[in-house]
Amino acid sequence: NTDHPFVGKLIESGRYKDSATLFGLSELLIKCQLHERGLSTETIRNFLRDRDRILRLLAGHAPLEAAEVLRQLAEAKNHPIALEHVVGTAFHTLGFEHQRNSGHASGLDGILYAKLGKLEKSTTSDRLVYILMQTDQDSVPADNLDFSALESFRSAEDAKYGFFIAYSYAGELDPNSRLNEVANSTDNERITMLKIEHLDRLIRLHYRHGLTLTELHKIFARSRTVIDVNNSLSVLKDRLDQHEIPLRNLLDGLEELKSDRLAVPNYNVARTKSDSLMSFAPERLGASLRGLASILDKRWLEVDEYSGHVIMHKAPHDIIETLNDRMTELALLD
Repeated sequence: NTDHPFVGKLIESGRYKDSATLFGLSELLIKCQLHERGLSTETIRNFLRDRDRILRLLAGHAPLEAAEVLRQLAEAKNHPIALEHVVGTAFHTLGFEHQRNSGHASGLDGILYAKLGKLEKSTTSDRLVYILMQTDQDSVPADNLDFSALESFRSAEDAKYGFFIAYSYAGELDPNSRLNEVANSTDNERITMLKIEHLDRLIRLHYRHGLTLTELHKIFARSRTVIDVNNSLSVLKDRLDQHEIPLRNLLDGLEELKSDRLAVPNYNVARTKSDSLMSFAPERLGASLRGLASILDKRWLEVDEYSGHVIMHKAPHDIIETLNDRMTELALLD
């Protein structure tokens, strides 16, 4: 994975990729040895995830703060490389892994992949491919969008959906424009036209409510045009606002579970002990906590999306108070 910052440092240190190749082989051998020792899949996954985070920090790649992700999205318009990086970072915040295009047709920028489902045996890979559109004009003309190339890329990568992403498209809000006529063609039913503005809105919704991968998946499944995406995001925001998770109750419930010194607090368990939480699916509770962890970082809260375990490093009232401060800071970026 040459896009990994630690591997990038290894490649930069020499003319050839031998050192990075050896490092990659050692990673594979470590994973095999852990399995051979009889460790559980969850334990191995957690170990490798922690190790990956340490390697990224050693390479000087610290996670961006919430405000910085949004700021970079707004400021990277005229910097192609910077925009490509921050788009990957933004989707990583939403729960996707990002892989830059390597060896594919020119202009096809990257692959996003995630896992849908709770149990390893039932999870299915959710892959998206995209083309990042930039132009010197005020908006991307319809003729610049190669739908057939993106569809071919999607099919070759066995991805569920593909999308273009740009700051603006010519004729995006005209239902009868040539752009929307092509986008609504049956040949392009798995292609979505996304905007940087949409990504900004998704990030804010995730920080405020927590977005599940299922909810993100539905946006691509139901939206072809910019008009469609606008409507999908409005409906999603209204639904989340009207059915907001009582976060303080959830944090208080997790705090109470700390009294059991033989177990790690778990949001699935906290849910069963509170009438106000039982109306929410466990997936929603987990997404809400992951959104909270994204905006506060791991010094405050850590969430394991597979087991449901939660480690709280601060008291609930401190977490809520800091969350409100951070949300006020993000509102100032509007």
